[in-house]
Amino acid sequence: MLERDVVLGRGVGGGSWTPEHSVLDMLAIKTEHLSSAAPEAARDSSVLFRSGCMFLEAVAGTIASRCPPLCCVVCQWIPRSPVTLSCGYTGCKRCLGQSCPHCGAVVPPGVEQNVLVKAATEKWWPKELEAERLREQGVALAQDDLLEEAIAVFDAAVNLCGEDHLLLEARSEVLHKLNRLELSLEDATKATRMRPFWSKGYYRKGVVLTSLGQYEDAFVSFALCAALEKNCDRVKHEFIKILQKLVSPTSKRVPVSPWWSSNYITPLEPNAKTGEDDIIESFNRTVISNFPLFESRKLNLLLDRILQEIENTKKIEFFGREMLQNRDDVIDPEDFECVLCCRTLWRPVTTPCGHTYCAVCLDRSLDYSPNCPLCMTSLSQYVGSSERQVTVFLEVALSIGLPAEYHCRLSSHRAELAALSSVPEIPVFVCTTAYPTVSCPLYVFEPRYRLMIRRCVESGSRQFGMAAYTHQPSGAKRYAEYGTILEIKDWVLLNDGCSILSCVGVRRFRVISRSERDGYDTAQVQFIQDDPISCHSLQEVKELHDRVRKRGFRWFQRMSQDMQRKIVGTFGEMPEVEDNWHSLENGPAWAWWLVAILPLGHHLQVGILKTTCFSKRLRAIEKTLKHFEEGPESRDRLRNANMESLKNTANNYQVRRT
Repeated sequence: MLERDVVLGRGVGGGSWTPEHSVLDMLAIKTEHLSSAAPEAARDSSVLFRSGCMFLEAVAGTIASRCPPLCCVVCQWIPRSPVTLSCGYTGCKRCLGQSCPHCGAVVPPGVEQNVLVKAATEKWWPKELEAERLREQGVALAQDDLLEEAIAVFDAAVNLCGEDHLLLEARSEVLHKLNRLELSLEDATKATRMRPFWSKGYYRKGVVLTSLGQYEDAFVSFALCAALEKNCDRVKHEFIKILQKLVSPTSKRVPVSPWWSSNYITPLEPNAKTGEDDIIESFNRTVISNFPLFESRKLNLLLDRILQEIENTKKIEFFGREMLQNRDDVIDPEDFECVLCCRTLWRPVTTPCGHTYCAVCLDRSLDYSPNCPLCMTSLSQYVGSSERQVTVFLEVALSIGLPAEYHCRLSSHRAELAALSSVPEIPVFVCTTAYPTVSCPLYVFEPRYRLMIRRCVESGSRQFGMAAYTHQPSGAKRYAEYGTILEIKDWVLLNDGCSILSCVGVRRFRVISRSERDGYDTAQVQFIQDDPISCHSLQEVKELHDRVRKRGFRWFQRMSQDMQRKIVGTFGEMPEVEDNWHSLENGPAWAWWLVAILPLGHHLQVGILKTTCFSKRLRAIEKTLKHFEEGPESRDRLRNANMESLKNTANNYQVRRT
């Protein structure tokens, strides 16, 4: 009964359990009832072992790992050989392994060091980096069993920088090997205070406390290590051993080995057993036989203490200012200037080749060339990323180290955004004639239109005007007086920086005035809509509506199957008739769908688009359909119309190269 309750996650009194509190309560209740249930518990000695494992699984990952600003996301210290990942986080090249511990972003092979971050760390923290170099020397000496020499090197490094938790943890490990346990505990405790979200520090502290026989504190330390790790298997072995010590104080101590290093293995005591089956066997000899002496209340308080420590750790905040204290004389604003705009970096982004620019500046540069502006490395894969992640290290360094310049740049950026949003003009894509409710796929390759579309998406409007080219008598190209507002439904960014847009027409407009911004056209517009249909003419318009729709559908059905598939693939099926089509501001959707596939000249397309009389638009469509259906050359006309319709369809999805 007792074993089944544990496996199913039920307390002695029945009911279900949930992580943290319920597991703690369950484990405490189990131990409290062990004396009365000893004969039943003796049938399965794994009860407490399984309860401990369940507790670890419940607390594992409950503390979200957080890294102090301006530090490597893995070792939580000044990044050496810093590389910045696509997620924006920076870490030591040696620490990062295969992926970012924060978001799982893959570390690409051959990623280059962040040039700007490397220069900043070398300029701001020369003593700390020298201490790191000494730490690596000390670790190498310790691996060669030259422990006293390693301590001497560590001491020299601590004199240079006493705030390096990596250094303190490394010295604590060597002091532990030399059996200088009090000094080892002092270093391990300092390391956990400096970096409360660094799991390795709690592990080191737990190892030393175990050697000192302070099992309760070791129990808490290993639990905090598990709470900071997503996988509790790394500390499960040590945790269960400490639990064994707590319930059986007379048993022998079994040394533990660290989970992060396969090289460091503490020698086991003679005849010591370490496997899970051996631990359960030991439970048979010690725990079960001593149930009457078990202090369940003490364990209950200890579990509550663990939970409180987890909650306290979650509340700890990092600000990062301490990393740059007393360094005003070495922080130079010129070190943080963008080489493209010659202003202080704003939303700095780092390329895979290690160079940093303002996000906006880099996008503008990549509109014209897929190469890094400084080293000309190809950024074709980077260009295909739809969103540039800000380099967190540099963003924090700017806000803390250069607050005046940072806020000035922020104000400038906000002013530029306000100027863009307050301008009454809409951006105009000059290409073809689009229609309300009709799909309009576009391939965008020109730098000016890349910028225009990017601004439309970033601003949140996701809308722009579409107007057709018109040729003037002088030979100059302009765009038509009437156009359609398109709304971006989907935006696919390609590796070469070009993009494919899926758009749909929203409403029509008339150009009032024309302007230009950063190379693309803009215009002040007046929106237009159909005139209301009077009551006395509504019946006549309905009859005309039904007649033209039938004729249009019949014309479409006479096209070849291949042609129909191409049109449907681009514009979709002919829309159904809306119930309130006569009151819609642009009339029924099927009429615009038919206009879109008819082989009309540009002037006639614009003429139909600007027409606000629905019956007049229907008659224009009907007249065009009659032109292809009547006369002895109707078959040839229909075949030619099919070809023109195909060209018209292709023009809406032009794949042109500069």
